[in-house]
Amino acid sequence: NRLFIRNGELKRRITRTILSAMTNGVPWLKVTYQRDYRQDPIIQNRIADAQDNLARIRALTAGIERAEGDTEAKEAELAQQIEALEQQVEVLVEEGLVIDFIADDDILILDESLTTFSEYPQARAIAHRIWMTVSEFEERFGKKPTGAKYGDKRTEAKDKTKRRDREQFVQAFEVWDRTSQTIYTMEFGAKEWARDPYRPQRVGRRWYSFFALYWNEVDGQFYPLSDVEQWTGLQDEYNAMRTQLAQARKENRPGWAYRKGGALTDRDVDNLANRRGRQMIGVTTNGANAPLQGELVAIPATPIDPTAYDTTPVLRDFEQTSGASDASRSAIQKAKTATEAEIQAMGMQSRTAYRQDTIEEFIGEMAEYAAEVFLLELTAPQVERIAGAGYVWPTLPRDEVVDMVSIRIRAGSTGKPNRHQEREAWVQLSPMLLKMIDKVLMLRQQGLNDQAEGVIEMLRETMRRFDERIDIEKYFPPLPPMQMPGAMPGVMPPDGLPPETLEDPALAMAGAQPPAGLPAQLVGA
Repeated sequence: NRLFIRNGELKRRITRTILSAMTNGVPWLKVTYQRDYRQDPIIQNRIADAQDNLARIRALTAGIERAEGDTEAKEAELAQQIEALEQQVEVLVEEGLVIDFIADDDILILDESLTTFSEYPQARAIAHRIWMTVSEFEERFGKKPTGAKYGDKRTEAKDKTKRRDREQFVQAFEVWDRTSQTIYTMEFGAKEWARDPYRPQRVGRRWYSFFALYWNEVDGQFYPLSDVEQWTGLQDEYNAMRTQLAQARKENRPGWAYRKGGALTDRDVDNLANRRGRQMIGVTTNGANAPLQGELVAIPATPIDPTAYDTTPVLRDFEQTSGASDASRSAIQKAKTATEAEIQAMGMQSRTAYRQDTIEEFIGEMAEYAAEVFLLELTAPQVERIAGAGYVWPTLPRDEVVDMVSIRIRAGSTGKPNRHQEREAWVQLSPMLLKMIDKVLMLRQQGLNDQAEGVIEMLRETMRRFDERIDIEKYFPPLPPMQMPGAMPGVMPPDGLPPETLEDPALAMAGAQPPAGLPAQLVGA
């Protein structure tokens, strides 16, 4: 919980991943354990420590020795870096799990034999593209980039004169090759490795540390569709209808017709046409005394047919494809009875349950991978610092570790708690729980412990059927310790007493030791 959920900022990463899956397609999360800046795979959201500062100091020193760029600025920055390192502003070496969010455009599945996206864990290779500035590349790999450089992260800089004045970017690719169990790091356009190929020593059962969240898989198409792609036609229809209605209202404003050559001059007509609100307009006319009612005639507006611009069918189609009902959109279009609302809520739950199941399976795979990495990475002192002294941490080979770990997310536990539903369930379960407690206590008093355990097991099954996460063990007192036949409750026979005395209550009482602190007169009695 501490390393994976809290320190890894799992909730923030999952929230962004879900929104990206709905709008963009297939987002990815990369789960990595941070330890050594030089040997770890590329981590974008590294935990702050002094290792990156040391890398920055080495890069600045190399730039000053080569007299590249503004050496005075680099010397000043170098002095600041050294001063911060001497004062130990950050931890020297920080370890822990890091979860990076990766956009769909920055992941390349390098296996054309795959026909279904869900088979990506069996792909031959997966490449991760990372955009870096030139200085970041030099800090990371200890050398200057020799490949293609870009003035922007998405487009190549065409203006060669201003290209040197702005920050330049390079594309680094980290290729995870499952076939050779090797990670290759390269720079786009370069003829040499950005980093020598290496084999990671500690990975989980699955080779890839990349996890994709997706839904809406389509037969005959490799990449799944996002929600926005599914709604493209409906969005176009809705936008067209609303645009046409706005245009019709604009063109259907009340108009006036006037007689040319009448009493109103052209200036009078312009003033009337350009008036503001309730502004009073004075007309001069051309000297005629004809009434103004005969000079202006209102043009009747063409009535707008609301049914021609009704978007209700489009919104209903949105609900069918997205699973969003009136209740979820917080806008009830039509008043419903309690039964209708309950049926609608059940329908929405059935349409959206598969997405929650997908998210829980997605988190479960990452949790299992993280647990396997922890068993391989963490040492006993680290575990004691986190969990406290006295805990045993196994030291096992990788083959045994991956067989030991099995994590599943409880169904329905990833969503926000429904307080109203929890209160309703508690109102129904609390009376039954009280009756069960009384029955268990009565059976235990009668010595029927097996029947009492059967009642407790039935209560556990009831809680499971209601999908309630209630620990019923704390509602039942523990069983009393087993007593020997004929012995007085609370009195233990002394050591060395013959076995036959235990069968006679009188002999057992004669040989029993009185409790400490008992008055002498009571002992004699």
